[in-house]
Amino acid sequence: MAFRPVALVASGAVLLAIVAIPLALLLISSFKPKGVLPFESSVLTLSNYIQVFGSTTTYRLILNTFEYGAGSLALGMVMATLIAWLVERTNMPFGNLVFGLMFIPLAIPGLITALGYGLLLNPRNGIINSVLGGLGGEGLQHSLTAYSLSGMIFVTALDLTQSMFIVLSSVMRNMDPNLEEAAAASGAGIAYTLSRITGPLMRPGLLSAMGYFGVVVIETFEVPLLLGVNGGVPVLSVQIYQLVAGRNSLPSYGLASTYSLVTLVAAVGLIAGYSRATRNAQRFQIISGRAYRAKRVDLGTWKWIGLGFVVVFVLLKVVLPLAVLL
Repeated sequence: MAFRPVALVASGAVLLAIVAIPLALLLISSFKPKGVLPFESSVLTLSNYIQVFGSTTTYRLILNTFEYGAGSLALGMVMATLIAWLVERTNMPFGNLVFGLMFIPLAIPGLITALGYGLLLNPRNGIINSVLGGLGGEGLQHSLTAYSLSGMIFVTALDLTQSMFIVLSSVMRNMDPNLEEAAAASGAGIAYTLSRITGPLMRPGLLSAMGYFGVVVIETFEVPLLLGVNGGVPVLSVQIYQLVAGRNSLPSYGLASTYSLVTLVAAVGLIAGYSRATRNAQRFQIISGRAYRAKRVDLGTWKWIGLGFVVVFVLLKVVLPLAVLL
């Protein structure tokens, strides 16, 4: 107990260093004139806010960021949920092997994946487009491109899937299957059980994952820089980087700080949604002290289709990008 005050002071000092001080500098810098650092001048101005919120570019950036984040989250969540369900709740073959394989993509940075798909799906000379051109003529050769909003969403969703899988697989593994088994005993089909029982039980986990990974997507920088800039799809993270880098002029720290505050507001909203989603998560806990064992869904011949889906994901996330780089 004697160390408790010391631990509290130490924790407060760490939070002050990593949160409060940078946030204060960001706020001060947003009120400074162009071309000066936060403490170089005592002059305060609203010109940065007027320029940011009075420009249509800002609203285009916000819209692009929203579409990019929402699309990446939706696609990544669908793939992660399906793979987690196949591994944890069905009789898909090689489930333990698939569970181990899902950790391999964590070692591959998003930068590598984006570089790989930049070479694979370049609209002029990408390998996949060249193959399509050879199969179907000139009309198919330029049909796919990584340098677009859809390309950014696809690559980012691949990066999010394995992390989401780790979160959602534990949610599915720890759910008491009694309600699902009772539904099956009463004659309910798989679709009804998933929508009326499994889905609501997983809702806190799904919402918390969406809130957390929503913040991750907003902060994602590599994929928008490599694919979005060339495709004419700017987002907030890249805009902040370009303002700080200065392009061909002096860095605009004030404008960059103002755009950062816009990003911060969006991140705080997602964190608030995450907190709200997990606040009453204990209401959905139905596991008691007794032992339980989930009864796996028999997919029949569909289990091989499920395994094929996982194999395709590993090919898209790991094999193809690394192969083209090699």
